[in-house]
Amino acid sequence: MSSDSVLFQELDKLEQNDLKKVAALWNLSKLPYKEKIRM
Repeated sequence: MSSDSVLFQELDKLEQNDLKKVAALWNLSKLPYKEKIRM
């Protein structure tokens, strides 16, 4: 593999991780207060 394709794969992974973090934070913010404490 060329170094370019490896770089793009790593960027893809980073973007997916960031999206997961944002989704998790968004879900937390939507939950009632009691649910937040339990997690």
